[in-house]
Amino acid sequence: MSFDKETSCYVAAVGVLVYETCITLDREVRHIWRRRPSAASWIYLLNRYLVISLYLVNLALSLGASDASCRLIFRASQVLSILPYIVWSTFSGLRVYALVCRGWHIHICVLVVCLSLVPVATYIFRDIHQTVSRSPSSDACITLADYSFQLDARLTAIGRACLILSDMLVLSVTWKKTYGIVRLAKEQGVGSSFSLTTVLLRDGSAYFTVWTILNTLHIAATYIPAVEYITIFTDGMTSILVSRFILNLRDAASGTTPDQHIYAFDESWRLAENSMPSFLEPLGALLDHTVDTFTDSDEFYVGRCNSVASFQVEDDIKMPRIELKGA
Repeated sequence: MSFDKETSCYVAAVGVLVYETCITLDREVRHIWRRRPSAASWIYLLNRYLVISLYLVNLALSLGASDASCRLIFRASQVLSILPYIVWSTFSGLRVYALVCRGWHIHICVLVVCLSLVPVATYIFRDIHQTVSRSPSSDACITLADYSFQLDARLTAIGRACLILSDMLVLSVTWKKTYGIVRLAKEQGVGSSFSLTTVLLRDGSAYFTVWTILNTLHIAATYIPAVEYITIFTDGMTSILVSRFILNLRDAASGTTPDQHIYAFDESWRLAENSMPSFLEPLGALLDHTVDTFTDSDEFYVGRCNSVASFQVEDDIKMPRIELKGA
């Protein structure tokens, strides 16, 4: 890879991440720093600032240093390359856990986490078999590997394919649990463009689509040199997607839009009794909404842990309760 092009890509990636941090800083302060710590808060902070640190370290590595500095920066880069994937696997696992709750469904969460951690294993294998030194012709730090190109391509394909499969499982669970709810809400005229279920469905689909494209390009980059520069932005784009996902969930949970407009229903997020531990809020917990946009006797129930979404309207004449199994 060309030194100038690589450095330029890292500079561009750092610029994008810093810009993203600046334009979402008010939401970060409101939803992360001013609230008590939770799993969502820690995932958000680690996801955002580990990746920024990774790009800064990689930028320093591409600029070059002495032999001792190259080795130190390279080891820091190796550690920082692994940690975000642990954070993202936790995020994926909690998304599924929050939707399917407990019981025998827990095996889906375990499978999602295991598949998401496969790239961590491939990175560790590479790290063990890689060394770094200062280039004799320049100050740049160069990496040397004692394994073949074919093995490297195979490891990349396996790791990225497992990530795609993992997020496919997450998206399937999300669609199964939320699509029926969103559809019923829209049919009854109570759908919101920024309800919790809509955010889960919309952002989950966007997350899957973009990350699948990026992972596919990552696999292609091992065989097509022209694509390899795009892969530099993979971790940065993933970090932005996860950060926006969490912020949007918190906006929806608090009844505000990203630009702080408040909807008519203040209790669109309400935890059911004996629901998830509070440290998971609002990565999921139970999708238990009460939307007071009907008459006083109208109720809208969604997303109980027993996979039943129910819509009930009581008028002068008692209407039967309509249940959509597996929504």
